[in-house]
Amino acid sequence: MTANKQIKLSPIELELMDIFQQNPHTEISTLDMRQRGILHPANAISSLRKKGALFEKRVKDHKPLFRRHYKRIAHFKFMGFHHD
Repeated sequence: MTANKQIKLSPIELELMDIFQQNPHTEISTLDMRQRGILHPANAISSLRKKGALFEKRVKDHKPLFRRHYKRIAHFKFMGFHHD
């Protein structure tokens, strides 16, 4: 029998998880997270990983049409939570 373990999330972590739940099969870049109000996406992802969240990460160059070019932007896809 497995016990349901409740994980307490901070408001920023909840907001980030809401973004991933709205886009369940989509990679979301750190730039997109910042545009949606997550000021420090890397910290939020790291904190969620420590609480058992699993993410797939890809690093890509970001080349928008009339804006600045960014190299090596992380794109994350939420895969679920690791159950101990």
